[in-house]
Amino acid sequence: MPPQAPPSEQEEDSPLENSGSMKDEMIHLYLNNSTMALAIPREACLLGAPRCHGIGMLVGAFGICKEQVREAILE
Repeated sequence: MPPQAPPSEQEEDSPLENSGSMKDEMIHLYLNNSTMALAIPREACLLGAPRCHGIGMLVGAFGICKEQVREAILE
């Protein structure tokens, strides 16, 4: 495979990369807080179950609506 040129500064600031890093950060935060979330039930998440609010935040960060999540689970 030929070597690739390093990314330019313009490419590093692209919204797509920033959005990907935000999603990665949300996943990381959720995984770090999952053990505490199991011990302390919080307000109902997007799915309507008494789970960690982080699940709803994570699903919302990906731009998935409540109906899509429910349909995917029921399939």
